[in-house]
Amino acid sequence: MMYRSKFLPWTALALAMLLVFVIVFSWIVSSVSPSLSIRSLISGEGVRWFMGGFTSCLSSPLLVWLLVCSISWGTFVDSGLRDVIRNVYCGKAITYRQRHALVISCVLLILSGIFVLLLAFIPHAVLLGATGRLFPSPFSSGIIPLIAFIVVIVSVAYGISCGKLSDISRVFRSLYVGVKMSAPLWPLYILAMQLYLAIMFVFFDV
Repeated sequence: MMYRSKFLPWTALALAMLLVFVIVFSWIVSSVSPSLSIRSLISGEGVRWFMGGFTSCLSSPLLVWLLVCSISWGTFVDSGLRDVIRNVYCGKAITYRQRHALVISCVLLILSGIFVLLLAFIPHAVLLGATGRLFPSPFSSGIIPLIAFIVVIVSVAYGISCGKLSDISRVFRSLYVGVKMSAPLWPLYILAMQLYLAIMFVFFDV
């Protein structure tokens, strides 16, 4: 935890400084050598690109993956499923109710796996691409949200069965606690995406 508390702020600072460097560098080079195919982020075109495309630039699949993975991880932890798996792996004793809940979760996981197999891994499955392949296909495009959804279902089932998620309020809390846990990553995502897109705009005319 202490490593993360030190690493993430310095990472954010480094990304911000790199972004400022790209902005200043593009302005200097485009002013000194207009013949070079480098666009300035401080020019009218650059300001219009930044202001007009800020939302669309951040709206990437990575943003969705970060959100759904945060939700699934939070549910996995808050339901107690992570701890019971760790205890089983380490050979520690678990209660009868935990064993019962773990069996229910395993059954749901197996059923989910069978459901995915039927949707994507049989001939003419509905999630295959137009050419009949997995990559690219609707399955490959949605595999991260699909895995996250399965983790949420299995985790909630475990939490309810073992009594950790005792009411609807606890279940709902487990769905957003992961977003709070991943909160330090959101500024990093914004800075990293802006840096990447700024580089693409300045040097690659994208």
